Amino acid sequence: MSQFKEALITYLEANDIKFSDKETKLLCQCLSPTHEDNNMSAFIKLDEADEYFHCSSCKLSMNSVQLHNLISLGFDVNMSWKAQIDRILKQSEPTLKKESAQVFLPIKEAMFDKLYRGISAETFEKIGAYHTFKEAYYGRRIIIPIYNYKNELRSFEAISTNAKIQPKVLRPKSIDTTNLFGFEHLLGESDSAFLTEGTFSALSFWELGYQSIFNMGIATIKDKIKTLHLKGVKNIILAGDADSAGKQFNKECYHQLKHNFNVAFFQFPYNSPEKCDSNDLLKSEREILQECIDKSLSKGLIKIKYNKIQEIN
Repeated sequence: MSQFKEALITYLEANDIKFSDKETKLLCQCLSPTHEDNNMSAFIKLDEADEYFHCSSCKLSMNSVQLHNLISLGFDVNMSWKAQIDRILKQSEPTLKKESAQVFLPIKEAMFDKLYRGISAETFEKIGAYHTFKEAYYGRRIIIPIYNYKNELRSFEAISTNAKIQPKVLRPKSIDTTNLFGFEHLLGESDSAFLTEGTFSALSFWELGYQSIFNMGIATIKDKIKTLHLKGVKNIILAGDADSAGKQFNKECYHQLKHNFNVAFFQFPYNSPEKCDSNDLLKSEREILQECIDKSLSKGLIKIKYNKIQEIN
């Protein structure tokens, strides 16, 4: 029996919802908060490639993501199962404001506890990364939760570790781009942080012991100034990739942040290929990444100290 099926059965039993196990599907009472069903008019399809709920009487349907979100809510004693279902359904309504949409993590099947892309199991454990295998939409990916400054879940990334599984990165539709990956891990022990374009670039700095954050949208970087100040960040080292898009990232972030922070720039090796980021350095030449960090901080600190950062045209 799959973990998802087992979790569903446990959920149905805990909420006294009648069901009958038919191997590849569960016949059950309708889960609609407004449908009083005494005839088990609904079913939950449990095919690994096609998981969904449907009621043949009231026509309510829920897709795989909604079902997994329901299980992820857990057994909240302060919320009836009907209230939980209602919450899941409202989350999918197009009228729901993005900033108020609640995000539910895909079902957790195993912690991600291995070395991957030069990043240790300890670092993945620190950020709460885990595996999900059976989930139809996010399955066979690493799930990396993203929280706001109040430590509230605001988004997540589902990252494929298999080149055959595309797209490489999936995010929930209700993604809140006003948040920063890594923000909840800023401990206030340093007033400096690296700002990157991607999750693994940020994790590469964390791997070597440096605070780093991943910006989820250049257009919203100004929205994050206050939250960064709350964590005591005064100095930001821009670490966009070495390509033209990375340079543009650095340029735009610099112009938006220069009046609120001391800003410096990560220094890539002079002979690095254009398609290069901090994670590429971590994977192949960890010592060189450390040298680049040292160089960036030494130059950056001089610029920060004397506030002599040159404008980027």
